[in-house]
Parts: sequence; C-alpha cells; structure tokens
Amino acid sequence: MSASGRSSRLAQVESQVNYHRQRLELYVRLHTDNPCQRLTQLEEAVRGAEERLATYAKAEEAAEG
Repeated sequence: MSASGRSSRLAQVESQVNYHRQRLELYVRLHTDNPCQRLTQLEEAVRGAEERLATYAKAEEAAEG
C-alpha cells in the first residue's frame, strides 16, 4: 500500500475511534441514571476501535522503519 493510502487508512481508523467515543460519551450523558447493556456494547465498540487503531499504528511503524 502506498504511503498516502496508509495515511488515509490511518485517518479512517482514527475517525472510527472518535465516532465510537462520541457515541459512548453521549449515551453516558443521557443515561447516567439507568445504565444498561447498551452501555456495555458501546464501551466494547470503543475498545475494539482503539485496538484496531493500535494494531494499525504498529503496522504503520513497522512499514516505515
């Protein structure tokens, strides 16, 4: 993959992380009195996106170095 393609993919993964974090923050603000399974699902989505970002960032570093 070209350098511009890699940076584009990294930006997409970063956007996914931000999207999931924003969804979680909004849910927490709206439903702090009554947490439910949805909160767990949103937290898992954030963790999954963060793990993808970490994995992708490591692959980027290895490709550059």
